[in-house]
Amino acid sequence: MLQQNQAESWWHWLYTNAPAAWISAIIAIMSLLLVLRTKRRPRKIVIRELSRSSLMRIWPSVRQKIKVTFGGDPIKTLGQIDVEIFNDGSEFIEQPELNFVLPEQTKILDYHTDPEEANAQCQVTTNRLSVRLPHLNPVREHSQIVSLSVLVDGPTAPLKITGGSAGWSIRHRSLPTAKRRSWNLIAEVATLLAFLPLMFLYYGWIEKRFGISQTEWSLRAFYSGLPPLAPLLAFIGFGMWKRIKKSKRSLTSWADE
Repeated sequence: MLQQNQAESWWHWLYTNAPAAWISAIIAIMSLLLVLRTKRRPRKIVIRELSRSSLMRIWPSVRQKIKVTFGGDPIKTLGQIDVEIFNDGSEFIEQPELNFVLPEQTKILDYHTDPEEANAQCQVTTNRLSVRLPHLNPVREHSQIVSLSVLVDGPTAPLKITGGSAGWSIRHRSLPTAKRRSWNLIAEVATLLAFLPLMFLYYGWIEKRFGISQTEWSLRAFYSGLPPLAPLLAFIGFGMWKRIKKSKRSLTSWADE
């Protein structure tokens, strides 16, 4: 009799305003995400660092025995910086010019841009590289991304980027430090752990209110278990998507020619 009453309570719940409230909440969240995505964004060029590498990261005593040349000239510390440039705004930007400034003891040896259709014009002055583009389309609508690799002799950090003009600005996304990566990992683990007690509390309430055991396999158990699982799966899926996207990102270099 108790089980029958619990089942009746469950079916009665389906005919109340609660399911409609859940559906309305999901539609509202999806509508909000759509509005935020289509919202007019300020004209902003993002320079995102992809990697910094050095071919001379060895013991100083051994380094003195190695002779490295570039174009016939000896160099001390060969390094490379890879970045990508894109327009994160909603409007077209005409003839943007960006300046990449490295430490004074660093000498820029060469550079490489991709794709060729970007028609990037570059000018080098010792430790300073100026990049001028005919235009830069919004990345969300046109997927235009310009890759830049810079070969240097000397330290690759700190990297200072200047630019901007009337109506647009720049944003430099540098590589995360080891401390920042550690904090990001801790935040992800803490977020996942925070879901666990909430899920147990919710499933305990479902079992007490509607008689749906946590070990039950049925359609009603599936529906009742969706609310806490949806944000958890979305969080995990978003993290996996970011890692897959990062792993597939290609770095243009002279070896790719």
